[in-house]
Amino acid sequence: MLRICEKLRVADAKGRRYGLARAETGYLRALVDAVADKDRLAEVELLKSLGDVTLEKGRLKRDVGKFNMALALYVADIVRCRHRDQGEGIEHRYEYAERLLQGVTSKGSQGKEQQTEDKETTTPAKVAGKFQNLDKKLATGGNTDTVLVGYAQLMVVGIVNDNNMLETEAIKSLGDVYLKRGTETGDTRNLTRGTALYNTALTRCNNVQATVAIVHRLLYTAKIRQLITTKNIKSTPTQRQHSVRGRKDHTSPFSTAPSSDSTNDGMRRLHNIAPELQKAETPTRLHDDNVYEEHLQDGCRALQTGDLDKAEQSFAAALKSVHVQGQHKKEAEPLHKLGKVYLKRGIQSKDGGDFTKAAALCNAAL
Repeated sequence: MLRICEKLRVADAKGRRYGLARAETGYLRALVDAVADKDRLAEVELLKSLGDVTLEKGRLKRDVGKFNMALALYVADIVRCRHRDQGEGIEHRYEYAERLLQGVTSKGSQGKEQQTEDKETTTPAKVAGKFQNLDKKLATGGNTDTVLVGYAQLMVVGIVNDNNMLETEAIKSLGDVYLKRGTETGDTRNLTRGTALYNTALTRCNNVQATVAIVHRLLYTAKIRQLITTKNIKSTPTQRQHSVRGRKDHTSPFSTAPSSDSTNDGMRRLHNIAPELQKAETPTRLHDDNVYEEHLQDGCRALQTGDLDKAEQSFAAALKSVHVQGQHKKEAEPLHKLGKVYLKRGIQSKDGGDFTKAAALCNAAL
């Protein structure tokens, strides 16, 4: 519980210093982190804190809609809560909110009653409409912090209304924000956070089409991570060469030049042996690389023609060829391709197990 208190401390401090709006934003950001980490205890506590903020807004403005929203947050929180002490605290808050609401309604209020959505009549078109403005802002290079808070608010609305489609779409969109950040900055930590949110959305998703979209994003994220990692690896030798060149040009006053005959003999022997070692290693390495590439190409052709069994066998063979040699950096590509195989199988069979395997392979590729 101390860990949860530490997460809430920053948002609580901002709320006391800057007001309820800043506190709400802080709780929403912390809630996104809790959802990504699948931290149910923190998620419950943060939903409760958002309920407290909404309740206080309702009390200050005598707004019936805010009171009803706070009550809905507490109800959703109780459903998610698995700890008795934590649940009792939420129930006390619910009862307190009810008493305040009764006092406001008996005296009359200027606020409008909060309308809850009917989850049975919610369509993909209606859900997409809620995201239109935020999606446009994200696509046109708008402030990602603002967009992230907006998606988090939609996620809370989905949780409150028990609207699975809205909740999972919001979590997926939060992953998109981190994917965009990672792609633009090259910081793989953002890709890691995006992947975590996609995995949470996949866990909570009850819709086949949405599941396919999430797995596609996991595959794309794995590909972006691979490109960034490859770019970083290629840039490292160049940096190392510059460093070595710099060290050659600079002679330390504390260094001594090798002048003994034994040292010179050793260096000559090393130069004589090195070409022989290279001749012995190069054919084997080239052969392994050729086998790896052939398996990948065979798998890609089979995937294009729809022969998923053949594609799976080829990609698995490519994976095995580099795994046995300890070339773990090359494992990402066949894992990524195997994810595509299981994604196509899931689309054809509508089997959730195939989607789960696709997601697992995407995560392994990361």
